[in-house]
Amino acid sequence: MARKVKCPYCNQSGEKENMIHQSTTKRYWHKECLEENEKKRLAGMTDKDRDKEERKKLIEYICKLFDIDAPTGFILKQIKEYHTEYNYRYYAIQLALEYFFVVKQNDTGKSKGIGIVPYIMEDAKEFYMNLARLKNEKYIEAETKTVKVKTNKNRTNNRKKKLIDMEDI
Repeated sequence: MARKVKCPYCNQSGEKENMIHQSTTKRYWHKECLEENEKKRLAGMTDKDRDKEERKKLIEYICKLFDIDAPTGFILKQIKEYHTEYNYRYYAIQLALEYFFVVKQNDTGKSKGIGIVPYIMEDAKEFYMNLARLKNEKYIEAETKTVKVKTNKNRTNNRKKKLIDMEDI
């Protein structure tokens, strides 16, 4: 029997298996509610707070992606370089890595760091912009038509007569 839990955002109950557990709040959320709460929380932050939060999430993502406990010094150097010299937001770096390793399904085993980011940033940006545009567009559902196909019963009977029994040969 599925256990019911209450979403802290909308106060509606739902099955535990259909909701997302957030480790920081130790609560279960509907996916939409969690995303909406994150947007509101990030909107109220200063740029410095937002950068700290994004950097923390980027490091968590890199650790999960490369299956490591903590990022290497080389990866941290790359993150700092991309943020300061290239002016990439931490979230943009995370999306670029997601695009390259998840969407494009490239192997993380060959990677020593995240040096691919400057080379794929434009492709990732274009991909996510197209994805956002598609989500915002409203599609008109095409009408489905039912087509009835009449079969000629005589054709099926003739076909049965033409079959050869292999056991007789």
